[in-house]
Amino acid sequence: MKLPIRRKVLFLTLGLSLALVMASVFISYTIFSRQIQRETLSKVEEATWNLSEEAGRRYDDFLVKYFKQGLAIYEESREEIEEMSALGQDEFADKRTFFKTLTAELFPPEQGFGMSYEKVEFNNNYRQLLGQMSLVSASNNLSGGTVYFYDEEHGNIVYLMDTASESAPYYHFPLSTEKAGEDLRAHLAKSEEPESYFEENACISIVRLTVSAEQGEATVYIDFRTSTEALFQTQRSFVRTSGLIMLSASLLISLVYLLFVDRYVARPLIRVTRAAAAFTDNLAEDKTLQPISAGVLQRDELGDLSERMDLMQEKIVEYVSSLAEKTKQEESMKAELSIASRIQREALPESGFASPGVHLDSVLKPAREVGGDLYDYFLTDADHLFFVIADVSGKGIPASLFMMRGKEVIKASAKQGLRPGEIAKAVNEELFRNNEEGLFITAFFGIYEFSTRRLCYARAGHEQPFLLRAGKAEKISEESNIVLGLFDGMDFEEDSLRMETGDKLLLYTDGLNEGINLADEEFGYDRIRGILEQDPPDMLSALQNGLQTFAGGAEQFDDVTLLLLSVQETERFSYKNPDYNVITDLTDTLEKRLRDLDPEGVAQIGMMTDEMVNNIVSYAFEGIKEPELSVMFARNGDTVRLSFIDNGTAFNPLEKTDPDTEISPLDRPEGGLGIYFVRQFSDAVSYRREGRKNYFTLVKKMKRL
Repeated sequence: MKLPIRRKVLFLTLGLSLALVMASVFISYTIFSRQIQRETLSKVEEATWNLSEEAGRRYDDFLVKYFKQGLAIYEESREEIEEMSALGQDEFADKRTFFKTLTAELFPPEQGFGMSYEKVEFNNNYRQLLGQMSLVSASNNLSGGTVYFYDEEHGNIVYLMDTASESAPYYHFPLSTEKAGEDLRAHLAKSEEPESYFEENACISIVRLTVSAEQGEATVYIDFRTSTEALFQTQRSFVRTSGLIMLSASLLISLVYLLFVDRYVARPLIRVTRAAAAFTDNLAEDKTLQPISAGVLQRDELGDLSERMDLMQEKIVEYVSSLAEKTKQEESMKAELSIASRIQREALPESGFASPGVHLDSVLKPAREVGGDLYDYFLTDADHLFFVIADVSGKGIPASLFMMRGKEVIKASAKQGLRPGEIAKAVNEELFRNNEEGLFITAFFGIYEFSTRRLCYARAGHEQPFLLRAGKAEKISEESNIVLGLFDGMDFEEDSLRMETGDKLLLYTDGLNEGINLADEEFGYDRIRGILEQDPPDMLSALQNGLQTFAGGAEQFDDVTLLLLSVQETERFSYKNPDYNVITDLTDTLEKRLRDLDPEGVAQIGMMTDEMVNNIVSYAFEGIKEPELSVMFARNGDTVRLSFIDNGTAFNPLEKTDPDTEISPLDRPEGGLGIYFVRQFSDAVSYRREGRKNYFTLVKKMKRL
């Protein structure tokens, strides 16, 4: 079902408005909650800490006496105290009477006579400390505070003081008890710094106070608490207000956005669509063609689109008008097409590229005399093979000319040593210039590294290649970049994979998978996969025969190009903590592998191996704790490839200038001849630094015995 653009914009704006409101509410709630917690915790902790310091200085004797006398009474009457402490509000009077009687010895009636000086001093200290706690609570707008000690054996907290009114239902009488919950026990066990936590609608701060006097030592706890209900009510009000403000603002912005998009996007697009539809209807009905302008005069991309549509219609009118004349010229063009076809074929490399460790086969079958497919491959240096397969939009001469232009641009970019993504970018920028016809190219760029078997690639809108590994054929490169030639300023993502011995990578143009039979069915990916997994000796011929059999006589409608990269066996020799003995071991092994080749060339291979290992051991491993050296050996017929890989310091022997061989050996400076001979005896050499490793590769062609 088609969804009109106006409706899409409406849904988008509503969704954005809702998202903004939800984000605003969430942020407001989060910020306010954190602020409330920080301020509340700071206030309660400061009050608790200040009072504990004051009590520890001025009331140490009193607290020790109170603790010891209270502890004695509590231990003597613990069960009765626990029972009376559990009484509810309905039995408050009995509860008060019990605890008044229980503490009568501690707190005689104030109007009593004959009270000892010690009792008077005790009562005064009690009232002063309690009054100071009440003052701190009131001045900081706290709910109240208590002093108690902890009976760890029975899990009870035993109250000594409470700033609440004695008539309050939650008042804790002196020596009344309460079971300590898990949160409270966890905080009681910690240090003597204030410990704070939230419990239901309250914030509680506890500090442990250990005091000493002549009578001994006592450990008590002082806590203050405050209610957070009013603060959270303010929070809810703030969040509601900010949410309403954001909702109003986002709706207003969305309305403006909707009107803007409708005026400057939706309406112009509808006009362009209607003009194009009217023109195509006239074209389908063979009416006299006249361009139908959408009349969009905006100075933006939609205005450019309308202008391009008008230009396209004019081009179509011109093309239809000249079609009859072009038909008359068809016969004379056939000869020219034949010549163009031959030139195009000769511009492509021959199939059957072979190099140590890899083999590349190719085939191109155009649907017409000339086609828009291309492939190419060549060595960029001794260690890298570049290859590309591409498909130009359209068919015939325009596609073939655009293909030839693309081929030269690709080759020039690849020979600069760029990565696949950089090559795609450079090719795209060049093809975009002067591309009035709007042609484009889909392509797959690959660079195969012999020394590591790593394939780095970038796909520009092209068909996904198949990788055949261990009898299973699967597509690679799920991500695809945009095609080449339509837009400038584009970046192209690239990826990589490590090839294994026996792997085969099939690249192809859509003429293979989209080939049709008489029933208009496509050849498809499953048939390609089935042929690959059979692994026939001649893979490309099997694919062509499979497509031809499937077509059943149906005309080939598109070019078919195939490229098959096959990875062959490569030997790897690895050495940890290598020394000069490696040279003998390695050269002896290479001589055995190459005994069917010209002895002079084998000796040169040995000399080059000696020189490279000697250089690495002598210069690269200084300061390296665990030096490692690997040598990759690959052979294809009479061509040998050696890659030396070490984890030493950066060392490029190719940067050395060649020695002056005309100077007498006695006058020539020491060193330099070894690398000079490596260059002379090799057909290709290359060096690169990647990560923390040096890679040096050489290739040499030799004669058979």
